[in-house]
Amino acid sequence: MPPFLGAGGLASLDDGPLGINTVSRAHWSTGAHMIVASNDTDLVWINLDAVDAGAARGTIARSGTQTGGSLAGAPSWSHDGKTIAYVATNEVTDGRLGSALASFISTDPGAAADLFTVPYNNGQGGTIAPVMGATGPNNEEFYPAFSPDDAYLAFDKAANGLSMYNQAQAELYVIPSKGGTPTRLHANDPPACSAVSSPGVTNSWPKWSPSITTTPDGRTFYWIVFSSTRLGSSPQLFITAMVTTASGGVETYGALYLWNQPSTEGNHTPAWEYFNVPPPPPPMVIAQ
Repeated sequence: MPPFLGAGGLASLDDGPLGINTVSRAHWSTGAHMIVASNDTDLVWINLDAVDAGAARGTIARSGTQTGGSLAGAPSWSHDGKTIAYVATNEVTDGRLGSALASFISTDPGAAADLFTVPYNNGQGGTIAPVMGATGPNNEEFYPAFSPDDAYLAFDKAANGLSMYNQAQAELYVIPSKGGTPTRLHANDPPACSAVSSPGVTNSWPKWSPSITTTPDGRTFYWIVFSSTRLGSSPQLFITAMVTTASGGVETYGALYLWNQPSTEGNHTPAWEYFNVPPPPPPMVIAQ
């Protein structure tokens, strides 16, 4: 256990399944290592440092009209700590999006999900807002993830009535975090020579690289890691690139296989971050 974990924080972690949880660098410091999670109904914050259980956990209020369902799951916290993107849905079970059978079935009649945001507001929450372009009435949008500059959300999309967990028909999209037109990633598509195609290869669980690069001509380079079963029944991790232009255009590319992962094991729900080490310093320009 990390040395900062207090008795109250530990008790809160033990209090029921919390599903996918999320952190923000803006709220990760001595005395207040915060996480945001779902208790199957609401979004909750937990102060891992808390000694007193009564001060370790609270509910993030959500006011406003929510489509997809009244529940909240699979949150992603912006890096600036101000906003939480989450899945508004009618089914969350033991912290997992979908019904109790979601791990074992591909169809889930009645399942629906849309992407919404809510202000963190020091744990108080506030008025929710739909991510316009990711709240379609005919589709489920789920597993949101903020880009390192908080400008975009990556997410999964599938038809309503399908199980969200490990869904073979899921595909990956990106959208401006304030809403807009979603862009389908070219990386969804396996090479033509593979004899398989998407949807049908479980493109899921996108996560961004922890940093981006902007060139003098205004292009910004992003990287995304995700899981796919395109090589067989066992999920494997792949990396893809996204480039935005100075005029706001979005270009996406094919996928690269991570050659050094165990090919006989299932590899999914990736994380990509600087773990326990500071980020590298910015490049230096040296004049001679």
